[in-house]
Amino acid sequence: MALRENLTRPGRVLSSKPVRFCIYGAGAIGGYLAVELATAGHDVCVIARGNHLKAIQKRGLILRIAGREKIAQVAADENPQRFGFQDVVICALKAHQANTSAPDFAPLLGPSTSVLTAMNGIPWWYFYKNGGRFVGRHLQSVDPAGRQWQYIGPQRAIGCVVEPACEVPEPALFCIISSIGSLSENPMAVIPPE
Repeated sequence: MALRENLTRPGRVLSSKPVRFCIYGAGAIGGYLAVELATAGHDVCVIARGNHLKAIQKRGLILRIAGREKIAQVAADENPQRFGFQDVVICALKAHQANTSAPDFAPLLGPSTSVLTAMNGIPWWYFYKNGGRFVGRHLQSVDPAGRQWQYIGPQRAIGCVVEPACEVPEPALFCIISSIGSLSENPMAVIPPE
């Protein structure tokens, strides 16, 4: 059963088993999510590149929130083939990067992998099974040539609203600079069925 369907099933009991998360794009939002998920006990890896990747591999990810610091040691690489199938892939890339990188998600996507899109704007899968007059309509403006639709698949998609404002003052260091609500000590994550 797909994660999306399972999350909406009445009486669903969430597993306490650690979930395998890959954060594809460990920038400000991706780094924030990676630290919170890893410190909550999940198995987290990140896709990063350049000096940012080197710093993550050397010292881990550091998150500063309201004068406190959290540090998470996670597997990091620029090659998604290193990590194998994941339970959940969080795409934290910019929209144009996500479109270009769509084929590179393949090694991470098992038969029941879900993809959570943590990006600004209308997502590429927006009209997938929405039941309205635009059902199935493909948005070329956010997914040119249908790369994400083809390589990732809309049936895997889980929507996400990113609320905190984050920054990366130096490689592997993430800071929450503004948040409307309170930040939980135990972040709620999507949990696939056992």
